[in-house]
Amino acid sequence: MSTVMDVQERRKYIQQFKVNSVAENGYKRILIQLFGLMGHGKSSLINSCIYTLGDKEYEMKVEASGSDGSHTTERITYQLTECITMVDNRGFQYMADNEFGQVYAQLGVYPIVVLTHRLSKTDSNLEGKFRRTGAEQILEVENYTGRDNIKTRGRCSDLLAVIENALRDVKFRIEQNWNPVTERIKRKKFLLKFMHDFAIAEKEKEAVKKVQEARRNEYNRLKEKASNMWFARFPEF
Repeated sequence: MSTVMDVQERRKYIQQFKVNSVAENGYKRILIQLFGLMGHGKSSLINSCIYTLGDKEYEMKVEASGSDGSHTTERITYQLTECITMVDNRGFQYMADNEFGQVYAQLGVYPIVVLTHRLSKTDSNLEGKFRRTGAEQILEVENYTGRDNIKTRGRCSDLLAVIENALRDVKFRIEQNWNPVTERIKRKKFLLKFMHDFAIAEKEKEAVKKVQEARRNEYNRLKEKASNMWFARFPEF
């Protein structure tokens, strides 16, 4: 897909995308699964993608949840096009170190990281943190909201890029002519090895923590002992 395509052409490409236009493989639809921390913009991202792809006024089709995750408690699907559906999964309170490996093992693709609140982000090292967890694609967007929904080329372009990158992954996977049964077996083996290696790494981390804690305790014990010896020599009157 050419990077010089304007916003309207890119919208049209997404709206008309069909799985059978890539390969005859029996697949009929694409599910874009959203996972993320509670209250970090998943619902707003869906609203923004629906708004960007359409010609209607902004509408909050998905109610944003708070940091307690009180609204998004189950998987809810939202139709973007005839072929593409976004799935709003239940938010989680924290992200484990092995999250990306688990997603790959279960879905066969590495997740695309979407950083929301691009204009107001405060952690300059956020992208690097995701890179270190195994993320290959990291995109930044600024969601539209009920109070801020004037369409701009830059914001629409960023949001369309999220869907476009997902479609590129779909095309890549389909064009590999992979066998679903063989692929599931490979991913199961990968998951078992991944979880085994992760468990060993966690045990090693726990062992290091115990050694460090023992050293701290010994240091504090010797420090307290030295302090008691000092006061024993020079008692207060």
